[in-house]
Amino acid sequence: MTQTSNQLIFYAPLGNSIPHNKIGGAEVGCLKTLNIYKKAKLNISVIEKPATSKGKLSYAINMFFVFFQLIKLLILKPRAPVHIVGFYRNVVFIEWFMMKFAKMLKHQVIYELRNGSMIISYKTGSKLYRYLLKSLLIQSDIVLCQGLEYIDFIENQWNLKRTYYPNYIMNKYVKKDLSSKIIPPIKLIYFGRITRSKNILLMISILKQIRDHGIDANLSLIGASDKYYLKKIKEKISQLNLETHVFLSNRKSFDAITKELESAHFFVFPSEETQEGHSNALTEAMAFGVVPIVSNVGFNASVCGLEELVIPSINAELYSNKIITILENNKWGDLSKFVHNRVLTNYTENIVGKQLMDSIYSLNNHKKKQAHISLFNTNV
Repeated sequence: MTQTSNQLIFYAPLGNSIPHNKIGGAEVGCLKTLNIYKKAKLNISVIEKPATSKGKLSYAINMFFVFFQLIKLLILKPRAPVHIVGFYRNVVFIEWFMMKFAKMLKHQVIYELRNGSMIISYKTGSKLYRYLLKSLLIQSDIVLCQGLEYIDFIENQWNLKRTYYPNYIMNKYVKKDLSSKIIPPIKLIYFGRITRSKNILLMISILKQIRDHGIDANLSLIGASDKYYLKKIKEKISQLNLETHVFLSNRKSFDAITKELESAHFFVFPSEETQEGHSNALTEAMAFGVVPIVSNVGFNASVCGLEELVIPSINAELYSNKIITILENNKWGDLSKFVHNRVLTNYTENIVGKQLMDSIYSLNNHKKKQAHISLFNTNV
């Protein structure tokens, strides 16, 4: 990408047209990507992905305007690469058509795989679905993979090397040193969307079992929920007599959440979300030395990087026993250092931002200017 073509068309969900309680990792991750592009001084033209929350008719109308906007930008910016944030599954044909239309008009395409269900959707999809997804993964000039699992799958399937592009923690929250001392009570934490697929009720049962073992422990739950599920959560808390040990908070800014993370010990994440990819909350908790105990969905295992932190099935006893064992064997401090260092060496804004911009500038094998390199200096 030469200096005269310092432009990019970015198609992504940014959360502007959906309720706050439905904003998830996809929107947060895309905002972070936009942040990288802005820091690199690219001239970004944003096309926001329509949301389905207002019904199929509204979605179809908005998608018509998306294509109109895309065609207009492709014509007005003939040298701008097109970054398509992909969710494949039910929208694979739309994304395929965007890619083919951009290629037809001689634009380079960056296709980003979001969420953690690409492999299973490819293996179980129809012949047409597999053709469209394969075409996106092979014909796009760059494919950004949120998980290492996707890198391996694409290489094994088609002998193609693709680019690892995980979620990351922003520079201002990166800390080089953290205390490895445990100050009671033991604090379990979860922050994110409060939904059934995240197994919030199971988290409460996990806390109960830990306390029944004689360990003083609390649980903080931070995030937006619908009123019906929130009612079930409160009923569960009352049923287990945990009213003074479970702290419910609505959605908070990450600045506020960091204050909670500084005193937290375990990030409990028994998610069964079918679309789970690389959880932003998981990375952010690890950055503060909070030890994650997670389910084996999405990219949880490869992000944690340690098998003993991954629980093979959704069972409260397995989660509580793992936490109890870590505490009784005095392993929390070492695990805290491990996950913190894993973030410092893999998932910071500097590291991931540089990886992304290296890929973007490689489109024309154009030598990066020192000004761009300094923006993503890995010395945090």
